[in-house]
Order: sequence, then C-alpha cells, then structure tokens
Amino acid sequence: MAGSAGSLLALGLVACAGAGTEDCAAPDPAQEELEGVLAHVRVLADDALEGRGVASRGERCAGEYIADWFESLGLEPAGEAGTYFQTFPVRTGSRIPAPATLQISPGPGEGGNPFAPDTADWRPYGFSGSGEVRAPLAWVGGVVPATLEGRVAVLGATPTEVPEGALEADPHYRATVALGRGAVGVIFLLGEGESLPDLANEDRPFVAAPVLAVAGEAAEAVRRAALEEGAAASLSVQVEPALSPARNVVARLAGADPARAGEVVVVGAHYDHLGWGGGSSLAPGVREIHNGADDNASGTAALLEVAAALTAGPRPERPVLFVAFSGEERGLL
Repeated sequence: MAGSAGSLLALGLVACAGAGTEDCAAPDPAQEELEGVLAHVRVLADDALEGRGVASRGERCAGEYIADWFESLGLEPAGEAGTYFQTFPVRTGSRIPAPATLQISPGPGEGGNPFAPDTADWRPYGFSGSGEVRAPLAWVGGVVPATLEGRVAVLGATPTEVPEGALEADPHYRATVALGRGAVGVIFLLGEGESLPDLANEDRPFVAAPVLAVAGEAAEAVRRAALEEGAAASLSVQVEPALSPARNVVARLAGADPARAGEVVVVGAHYDHLGWGGGSSLAPGVREIHNGADDNASGTAALLEVAAALTAGPRPERPVLFVAFSGEERGLL
C-alpha cells in the first residue's frame, strides 16, 4: 500500500484544509510513530475532531482522513461524482421561519396581553410542534394531572423530589406527558437564572403541539393569568428542522472473478460520535468533547485495516464495498 497509519497521522487531519473544505487541526505529534489499528483510533478519537458529531467540522475532518486512507490504498472512489463521499441531510437543530406569537387574556387592554415576539421574555422550544391554538389556560405547577383536555398547560418548576438530570425533569418529557393527557399546548415558566431554549442544538423529536418557554416578568404574568378563572392563551408557532450535510465515506475493491461482479460484499462501520454531548449522552447536562474511542473509532479502525489487508492480496473473488457511515448517533440513519 502507499502509506501507513503512522504516516497519514501527520497528513490526514490537515488534508481538508488543502482540499478547501475544512481547517482540520493536526493531532498530537507524539502519535506519529503509532501504526495500525491503534494509530487510527488515536487520530479519530483525538480532541482535534471534537467528538465527530454528525454533520460537524470534526465529522468532516474524520471523513477526509478516512478518504485519504482509502486513496492511499488505491481503492476506487464509490461515492458521488467520482469522490469517496455520499452526502445526505440530517437535522442539526431547529429554526423559526416566521415570528411566533403569544397572547394571554384577560390582560391589559381589550384584546388581552400580547407578548412581543423574539424577545428575551419567551421563545418556542426547538422540539415544539407547529400550529395555532386558542384555548383556556390550566395551571399545572409541577405535577401533571390526569386530564388537561382542550387546555394550554402552564407548567412551573420541576417537582423538588425529581433528581436533577432525571427524565422526569426534561421539558420534552414533561410536555409529552401533558399533551398525552389532552393538552393542546404547553407553556413552561422558567425560574430565575434559567435560559431560554437553544434552538441551534436541538435534536429531540418534534411534539404534536406548540410548546413555549417564558421567563422573567412575562412568566409571572402568565402564572397570574393561569390562576384566574376564564383565562386563555392564543399561540401561533412555526418550527422547522435546520438541516446540514453529513457524509458517508465509500470505496470499492474490484473482485477477481468477473462472473461474481454483482455479488458485492459490504464491510462497514459508523465513524460519527456524540460531538460535545447532548441528549443522547450518558451525561446530557455536560458539554465536553465525547471522544468516542470505542463508539466507534475502534470499529472504523478495524474497517480501515481490513481494507488494507484485502487490498494487499490475494484479491477476493467478489467486489468489496468499504463504507464508513455517519448518522448512526442520530437514530441509526
């Protein structure tokens, strides 16, 4: 083969800068003497790749490293347009394409109390459903009651007996429970110091109805209204997925027997991981690099070394397709 894992360590992660796609930092020079599977694991799990989150800079740099390896072996590109890459869109957050509206009545003025959209007071969650709702308010507080039929549930702080980080403290879970008990919308009242939702990194599934977070003086106004008889809310929310490109890396080794050209053997492993963490992490509240040495830099390293072994010969009778998959951490995409 044209190179070794050790020699590619110095080049693979900076190759994307030369290709004009990413500025990929080089790994620790102390790793350059490594060979084989361990060398691949060390470079793919390096902090420089920031956990190889799906559709992230680190994922793209890891993909360039894998493509460089395939190319060094002389494998045929089997992706799009003569490249080693197969691109597909994945959700990397949420976006609000039109201003959301929130109005509570009774309130100041005949039409109730409208809150200005896109302010520091309130915001839809990135998992919110889209639609327009006008319905009576139901003060829930902490524990969701058995029925909320036809009402907009107003949820206060998580009950104190629920441990921090538990599923029952997650707004997505609490909103799902409220909607499952008949609510047509959900408003969370944030406590002091709590931040409005971050739409850019939202990856939880969309729910079936609008879900909002309200903070500060606006939260107190909603709470007072929800405790009054006959109070209602009007919500108009539109939330869409924000899509970014992710890439599989694909290479082909021709088989030795033309009669078996259609009997393709696929050798694959996913190379993406959790990036900086998030809801799928074992520590969802912690933002730090998740290196993913065993999930799945090790499997990807095995894939790369299998490709090297089969390329070195003797050539198998059937063609072999080597695929490093992305998107596994987004629901086995």
